[in-house]
Amino acid sequence: MRKSLLALLLLLPMLGHITGCSDSSHHGASSNAQVRVLHASPDGPNLDIVVNDDVEWADLAYQEGSGYQNVPPGDGNFKINVSGTSQTLVDESATVEKQTPYSLIVVGFAANMELLFLEDDDTEPDDGYAKLRIVDASPTQPAIDVYITEPDVPMAYAEPDFQNFEFQESSYSFQLEEGEYRIRITLSGEMEPIYDSGTVTLDEDSISTAVILDAASGGSPLTLVALTDDSAEPVVEVPDARCMLRLIHASPDASFVDVLLDDTEVISTLQFRGVSDYEVVSSGARNIKVEEGSGLTLIDGTITLAGGENYTFLLMNFKATIEAMLLEDDTTPPAANKAKVRFIHASPSPDAPHVDFLVDDKVKVSDVPFKGISSYIEFYQGDRDFEVNEAGTSVVLIGGPFSTPEHLEDGKAYTFMVVDELEDIRSLLVTDD
Repeated sequence: MRKSLLALLLLLPMLGHITGCSDSSHHGASSNAQVRVLHASPDGPNLDIVVNDDVEWADLAYQEGSGYQNVPPGDGNFKINVSGTSQTLVDESATVEKQTPYSLIVVGFAANMELLFLEDDDTEPDDGYAKLRIVDASPTQPAIDVYITEPDVPMAYAEPDFQNFEFQESSYSFQLEEGEYRIRITLSGEMEPIYDSGTVTLDEDSISTAVILDAASGGSPLTLVALTDDSAEPVVEVPDARCMLRLIHASPDASFVDVLLDDTEVISTLQFRGVSDYEVVSSGARNIKVEEGSGLTLIDGTITLAGGENYTFLLMNFKATIEAMLLEDDTTPPAANKAKVRFIHASPSPDAPHVDFLVDDKVKVSDVPFKGISSYIEFYQGDRDFEVNEAGTSVVLIGGPFSTPEHLEDGKAYTFMVVDELEDIRSLLVTDD
């Protein structure tokens, strides 16, 4: 019996460890080929994978995959269909050999979807060693460099294990001593990581394939998934151990502010109604301070950040009663041809009423108090009329028949919020990805 997983550190300050076992001779004992699959098309629909006109894998979502499954050897027809339909996105022939394992990875955007067929190396590693293979399935990144180091090695002292790695390229299955490692990815020739696994553990005798993937719908943040021999857990996500954080400044009487994490400045000189860029920061429990330019500390507390997530730190209320909220920004894509919007009431006036949020003259979120936050709501892409009324009335606070529509882009997530004191109340529409 052999262990089969790449164990990983997820979002906790302790080492996550996942193990499994499988029969090391199971590939050699069969008269069939063994095939496992992975859905790696970031904007693709749920998929059925059809082999010789039989649906062998059904309703796979992005990043979902399977363990090994028997497939008759010889020439075969492989189709990728939209789940539950006969609509074929890819139709290819391939030859598979008996007693041989393969990984079938569906790659590329939906409009240019392809099959990446890889023969897997399932020979046992040497005693005290593990095997790891890297596959680049990110269609949005240019050439990349991959670094595999001990966890504490600074990038300045690291050397890339693979250089100029490109989309659909795969490495050989190479041996590493069992133990703790860190996988970092940079654009080719650069030193700033665009992905950082944090500490991962390779178990003795494990054989894993680490597949580099885009975020859902494409682009950053990148993630890895480990393909394993464990049929109970054949695909394990290894998200970026870092996350993205931005600030929205909605405190009317606070001037320019800076944000410090563990006393290191990450966002600087943001003014009222400003929205910072997302900054890459380490996950975990972090001390956060918001300071005015004068040096006055407005906020000093602890936040807990999960790897691979996007966050908004929302600064609200007047300085005398200032407060902040940490919001998780949902960047999963909406349905086709749609955008999604969440609504926030951040107008702090003592006499600010509850509000209704209207889109195209229809109330979408009603009776929202100060600090109220809705869930995301989907709308068709295109120009949309946003309006804010006093709750339960036709008294218009923002918008109206002569306002300029806002344009919502297909696949985007937005936050629509009201800010400022009641006499100067206004709206902000910002993208959340």
